[in-house]
Amino acid sequence: MIQPTRILLIGDCSDLGSEPAAPLRKIGYEVDEALAGREGLRLAREKKPGLVLLNVALPDLNGLLICKEIKSDPALVGTFVVLISKTSVSWEERSAGVAVGADEYLAKPVMPRDLVLWVQAMVRVQQAERERRAGEQRFRALVERSSDAIAVTNAEGIFSYVSPSTTRMLGYASEELLGHSAFDLVHPSDLPAVLDQFRRLQESPGGSESGEFRYRHKDGSWRWLEGIGTNLLADPAVRGVVGNYRDISERVMAQQASRASAEKLQMLSSRLIETQETERRHLAREIHDEIGQALIVLELNLQSMLQKPAAAEVAPQVKESVALVEKLIEQVHGIALDLRPSMLDDLGLVPALRWYANHQAQRANLRTVFFADSLQTRLDAAIETACYRVGQEAVINVVRHARARELTVQLVPEDEHLHLLVQDDGDGFELAAVQEAGATPPRLGLLGMKERVSLVGGRIEIKSAPGRGTEVHAWFPFNYSDRADDPVLSPPSSLP
Repeated sequence: MIQPTRILLIGDCSDLGSEPAAPLRKIGYEVDEALAGREGLRLAREKKPGLVLLNVALPDLNGLLICKEIKSDPALVGTFVVLISKTSVSWEERSAGVAVGADEYLAKPVMPRDLVLWVQAMVRVQQAERERRAGEQRFRALVERSSDAIAVTNAEGIFSYVSPSTTRMLGYASEELLGHSAFDLVHPSDLPAVLDQFRRLQESPGGSESGEFRYRHKDGSWRWLEGIGTNLLADPAVRGVVGNYRDISERVMAQQASRASAEKLQMLSSRLIETQETERRHLAREIHDEIGQALIVLELNLQSMLQKPAAAEVAPQVKESVALVEKLIEQVHGIALDLRPSMLDDLGLVPALRWYANHQAQRANLRTVFFADSLQTRLDAAIETACYRVGQEAVINVVRHARARELTVQLVPEDEHLHLLVQDDGDGFELAAVQEAGATPPRLGLLGMKERVSLVGGRIEIKSAPGRGTEVHAWFPFNYSDRADDPVLSPPSSLP
């Protein structure tokens, strides 16, 4: 079913039938008629028909002039004009019709039935053209109002179209970009990757490539763009590579600031832990050397008092004091070792961790399995300290909370990492519940382990379930080196 369309007949159309408008009205068209050119031009501007059947020979004006007026009127854009001649149409006449914008040129006579069929065909063409034009207008409106920049380049990367949003985004007027290479303004550091993507895009008809790169703004600054290019070189309606881009400079700067803040926090955490270890080392030595030696001297003095003849009366009290001092010496020694075992600095990670695991297991009456592959060389001090502290925390959690019978500790090299495993056969726990916010001290212990592992570039994995024990896996890199750049002292870099 053809959609009703207004048709205007201009001139003497009796040769098309006794009443040519009647069959057209019968099938749903609105038909207006004018015998003279001026009247037809007035009706055309007033009624705005979709199709005009225009006689070339008119009593007042030439039909070619009327056609030219209709085609040049902005209000009548999209109106089809068909010229009608009383004789056969010569090549010169057809050329003259094309020159004034006519869409077709017919010669009389035309039978009414043929006229109806022909008009229906022309209306379909006219409606298709109208829909195409409307689609183009919608597309142009979307493109021109889009906040994203849209650009089209040829196979060599030369701009053939840039949307108005490009000016808003990059400051260039369209004429400053059209005919120039899209690669001229790409940041030199990003250019190789962009060219490589464009090459892959050329080799993939209909394919797309996306990426992020820096582009020079007209004011000389660099803007981060996120874009996707689509190869439509084979599409006859486009014949180009279509790129959609958006400015993500603010997002990139926010990410850079966030990374810089994270690096600052990481550096501060690392320094805090290093300071804590230094203080622990100092305090452990002070306790061991000063308090421990003083207690040993006190014990010797008490022992010497027992050798004197007059000590018989106070011997029980002296012996009780000696026992108390011996207990104090043991406690002081244990405190010093818990703070910072000297063997960690003197002998290394394996002896220190083996001693700690056996010491705690003995106190808790646990059966201990300790296994460690021999390490060829000493590891970085930060790695040894982090691994020891993670193992220490994991072991003490077993002693305090697991109600286990057996404790397993392993240190095994794996590829470029040292793998620490602390495993027990105790009660276990719901890992998700323990990792929730609002942590109690045991949960803070898990967070502390994760932080220590992260600060030296390792990773940690904890496996546990009620009644199935717990496994703490931690991997530490062999080749650890602290960052040369200090984000605490250096401000975050801005966009290049």
